[in-house]
Amino acid sequence: TRWRWPILIALLATVVPAAWGGLKMVRQGRWDGPSSIARFWSHVRSPLAWSPRRRFHSAFGAQFWLEWRRQGWRLPGISGGLALLVVPITLLATTKLGALKPPPLEVILSILVLMPLLFSGVIGHALGKFDPLDSTREMPVYIAVRPMTDGGFVMAKLVMALAASVLTWLLTLAGACLCLVIMGTGTLFSKAGSVTPYGPVALAIGCVPLLLLLVILTWKNMVAGIGAVLTGRQWIVTIFLCKSAFFYTGLLLLGEFAIIDQDLRKALLHWLPGLLIVLLAAKIVFSICAFAWGLRRNAITAWAVGWTVGGWFVCGLFVAGYGGLVCHAMNKPELWIWAALAGFLVLPLAELAIAPLALAWNRHR
Repeated sequence: TRWRWPILIALLATVVPAAWGGLKMVRQGRWDGPSSIARFWSHVRSPLAWSPRRRFHSAFGAQFWLEWRRQGWRLPGISGGLALLVVPITLLATTKLGALKPPPLEVILSILVLMPLLFSGVIGHALGKFDPLDSTREMPVYIAVRPMTDGGFVMAKLVMALAASVLTWLLTLAGACLCLVIMGTGTLFSKAGSVTPYGPVALAIGCVPLLLLLVILTWKNMVAGIGAVLTGRQWIVTIFLCKSAFFYTGLLLLGEFAIIDQDLRKALLHWLPGLLIVLLAAKIVFSICAFAWGLRRNAITAWAVGWTVGGWFVCGLFVAGYGGLVCHAMNKPELWIWAALAGFLVLPLAELAIAPLALAWNRHR
């Protein structure tokens, strides 16, 4: 503590005169200010660069690289960092260094599974912005005048979100394995026999579909609301958030009332398949109209439409198949049709169909 005052005096004696002299030189025109330092650093950094200048084979590849540099590492960095650093270090401190009892294995795995799903919904809302640091939601001039279709920009964001989701779950899986190793030798495979009689290899293979389902759900949370954000209008984003809040709140209340009231539950079970079919048909019709309008306005290409519809259909079939497997394991095969229809409804299609039109509205105002 006795060195605090000498250090403070030394800093004041050097920093303040240097700043005063530098400002005086800038005002007299004898020095360009920090811009000369930036030029010097750019000349020094170029020979020390780890990789040569990147060359892109297409405009889509360049846009994907830009999207990944701006927003790609956000979800893997936060969720994967917590799974690989915070949770294992906390578990190690409670088990090895302290007298506290470690939490149960189910609690740790539940936290690791819920983190990407929760963070993707919070962080992914800004996916539609081209500059995450800009709070005005205005489109950068570079993006507005770039010779790319609106569908190309949207596809670059969707692919970036999928890559971020895959990387996030790989890091989360590595963090889960690290936590299981910290909890004790053999914990990683100790419960494999209670799940399947075919050993840990069969357990790992059986977890692959579940991992793919979690990747799809995380990607869905990231791209939810992309159409509203791409419009660049704050009032549209506010309406979308209010609509989502009212919808999910009403769904939770309806579920609670159905649990309490048996008559309401029977009525819902009777009308639910027809209601889901009507909603799915309306979603498909609206998406077809939006895609047709985007093709007519040259906002999207047939290639982007094919990839969007094909990806939605393949993911829907996967969710439907996984739902059928779960219903068969629960000995309730009659619930499969509900799970399949709900899976197709949850996956975004109308949101992706309207996203190029929303971007065109923002881009050409």
